[in-house]
Amino acid sequence: KKPIVAIYGVLPPPVTGMTVCTERIAESLSSSGSVRRLNLSDGSAKIGRSLMIRKFINAFLIALPRLLLSSRPAGSVLYMPLNASASIFLNIAAIIVGRIRGYRIVIHHHVYAYLNNKSRLVSFLNYFLNQKSLQIVLCPGMLDLMRRQYRIRSSCAVVPSTIMLSADNNSVGPKDNNSIKRPLLRMGHLSNLTVSKGALEVIETFVLVRNQGHKIKLVMAGPICEPEVEKAIAKCQTRFGNDFEYRGPLYGPAKDEFFSEIDVFLFPTRYKNEAQPIVLSEAFQHGNPAITILRSCIPSLLGDNKHWGVSIDDDYVAEATRKIVHWINTPNVFQEERIAAYKQADLLREGAQIALNAFASWVYQGSEDGFVIPSR
Repeated sequence: KKPIVAIYGVLPPPVTGMTVCTERIAESLSSSGSVRRLNLSDGSAKIGRSLMIRKFINAFLIALPRLLLSSRPAGSVLYMPLNASASIFLNIAAIIVGRIRGYRIVIHHHVYAYLNNKSRLVSFLNYFLNQKSLQIVLCPGMLDLMRRQYRIRSSCAVVPSTIMLSADNNSVGPKDNNSIKRPLLRMGHLSNLTVSKGALEVIETFVLVRNQGHKIKLVMAGPICEPEVEKAIAKCQTRFGNDFEYRGPLYGPAKDEFFSEIDVFLFPTRYKNEAQPIVLSEAFQHGNPAITILRSCIPSLLGDNKHWGVSIDDDYVAEATRKIVHWINTPNVFQEERIAAYKQADLLREGAQIALNAFASWVYQGSEDGFVIPSR
């Protein structure tokens, strides 16, 4: 019989980079074989204490007993994203049950916090993995850091967050030449609106560009998560009127509309768990260069466009302002940057589809060629 894949973790809702990527993995593998979803979500759109409690209840009362008692063919796979903090115990419990039942264990890493700072829990988790296990990272730099921090006995592989782009067969691409030639008029930022994600730095950049005499607009979107950010947004709404717009959380077509209406995307994230934010790739799909901070797996998303990035030690507001003013004053240069963004989205999409296909071949056919990186 063909192996089955058990997907163990939180699936949307809530909508986060990790949950959406997990669902994408499930969808992709289900096109080639049987997939069982062991969903730990409470069904709420919000991330909070209730989700944490529900995850543990769903894990120990539903998902783990089902994993232990359900029949499965030889060679079946237990796939899970690795949680952060105390929720790692949920991964450890599932690994133990999976090993008892003979599953091949796959861990998908989406978080940098335990890579930048070594975690005893993650070290403990690695004791339960063997050479038949597979640890998936988002970029080669993430793998190098993980191997420096932990003793890894399992094989490894790279499957990027850009698998979300591979869900679309074709590039969004420019609708016409006018969309490429459109001048830089609107800055955009979409995220959980927090200080660590850069919401205040985005606003400061907008104000500084305006103070230099450029009538640019700013569109912000996403849930407001902190009072400090809420106050800054309210102040901008009063001061700038129609030149500042806050749209709230956006999903589906509303999110696509946001990216199609802006000209440059700002993403000065310093969030400790940031790994490979999918919003950057989504910006590229719509021809938007992204001025972001060069950290975690972000350089792998920029490709040959590292000049869009800002060093984590530099003044983001000053550097972003300089880039934006330069692009406003040199529209021909900005047109080339828009074209580069479209091309980068295509490259990321192609690479992600190759990785997805290789993962499916490993799961269902045991093929390791060009995909699995052996343990050292």
